[in-house]
Amino acid sequence: MTYRTRRLVLTCGAWAPGILRDLGLNLPLKPLRINVCYFKEKRSTSAHSLASNFPVIKDEDDDVYGIPSLEYPNMIKICRHVNWKTGHSANPEQRDVDIRDHLEEDVRYLGNLVRRHLPGLEDKPAVVETCMYTNTPDAEFILDRHPQFHNIIIGTGFSGHGFKLGAAVGRLLSELATDKRPFLNMKPYRIARFAVHIPPYATH
Repeated sequence: MTYRTRRLVLTCGAWAPGILRDLGLNLPLKPLRINVCYFKEKRSTSAHSLASNFPVIKDEDDDVYGIPSLEYPNMIKICRHVNWKTGHSANPEQRDVDIRDHLEEDVRYLGNLVRRHLPGLEDKPAVVETCMYTNTPDAEFILDRHPQFHNIIIGTGFSGHGFKLGAAVGRLLSELATDKRPFLNMKPYRIARFAVHIPPYATH
């Protein structure tokens, strides 16, 4: 099936490196697998919930964050916020393959933190899920036009914090796609901040 359009906005997540490579653009993007752990309260008091005003937590030294009980009753979501250097590289098509070593490492790391700082929680996760980051070396977004095909708008490299800024990102991408002046300075998000070689694109 073929679709035709005058403008195209690509927000492909962890699939962006391969899709953009097919368009002659080799960006510094690294898909990372994140082990999302939910730790259960020892006693079901809901003390760690939003309704009890339990805060979002972030440990800058350990690069760990936690979100109050919401998705699963009486469980806190706690994850490592990894970066370009510390994350587990993964093919998005095989993100649940060969994860045991990385999973055991993260469960041990987070369990130690829970024992030290959150004594009201069990120190082993009751639920473990996976998600994907797509990181850039500087952990900043890429929001820009394709250097050769200006009708292709690219939004990628959100590095684990794109969802939190989804409204602003959506507005910026729509402004680029409709030739409006972006409401923010776009220089920090340009492709040009990386030394990217862009070969002439040839159709086959």
